[in-house]
Amino acid sequence: MPGRSAATSWPEPQQIRDIQQGEKPGSEGFPRGALGLPIVFHFKDRGEPPDHTLNGKDPHGRMASPVILRPFAISKEQALPLVMVLNAPTGDLYLHGGETPVEVGFGHRKAIQELIGRAQDRWNATPVRI
Repeated sequence: MPGRSAATSWPEPQQIRDIQQGEKPGSEGFPRGALGLPIVFHFKDRGEPPDHTLNGKDPHGRMASPVILRPFAISKEQALPLVMVLNAPTGDLYLHGGETPVEVGFGHRKAIQELIGRAQDRWNATPVRI
């Protein structure tokens, strides 16, 4: 369908479509919830669901991203990419935007690990765990 995400992309939009059709949340879940909340999902095409927000039980709450991306200066002329992941508690996820909030899960994909893996590939880097 026009405007739809590629099959290899994130599962959240299709999960929202399925929930709107009355299906239970699938096992694919909402993995990007681990990267910070809230996340607003906006569908622009005709016949698509209205806007939904992924958040905790409180629809107005916030969770800062545990991922910090920064250039790390090693000299006046040179910097290295830095990806720092903080330990952060993960709570329950809810999808807000329908009649009642729907409790959803993160799913089996690990968004933070995928981000680290892509950074390693992109920058040919080795992770340092502290």
